[in-house]
Amino acid sequence: MVAALAVVMPFEAAAQTYATPRTQFPLEITRADNALDQTISIVENRVYEVALLFLFGDQAERNRISALIGDGSRFPSGRMGSPGVAIPIRFRISSKTESATGHFYLEGTALTEGTSAFRSDVYVRTVVKVRLPPGIYRIQTWTVRDLPEFAGIGTHLEIGFDPRAKPYR
Repeated sequence: MVAALAVVMPFEAAAQTYATPRTQFPLEITRADNALDQTISIVENRVYEVALLFLFGDQAERNRISALIGDGSRFPSGRMGSPGVAIPIRFRISSKTESATGHFYLEGTALTEGTSAFRSDVYVRTVVKVRLPPGIYRIQTWTVRDLPEFAGIGTHLEIGFDPRAKPYR
């Protein structure tokens, strides 16, 4: 049984009783074909963001990562001002349970660039945003090419949502 208080979390941890808008999984991006395969429980119908996180501990790491991933600037035409190193990520999101609308399935390759957000100790780069109804989902990602320039940088895949946004009814 999946705990109803958990908004998004690893399926195995569903017995925990706290809500969290974000769940993270370590993801090694320096080598091609590294894979992540996780099952999560979604209990609110809302838009979720799958994103890469780049963790830093001090200003030197922050500067190194910033130079690699670029920033969120854009020209008036929409083109990225400083896209950084492009990171292609293959992804698949599939429901393990059937909802009122049937089974859900989304697959693709995202060419991630720039920075979509940052926090005190992490830069965020969006892979995909997707609306998910309640259910159990399998999230799979694969790195597409070698990225040795990211060696030594802590990287995670995050599935989460903006807690300020209201879920769909």
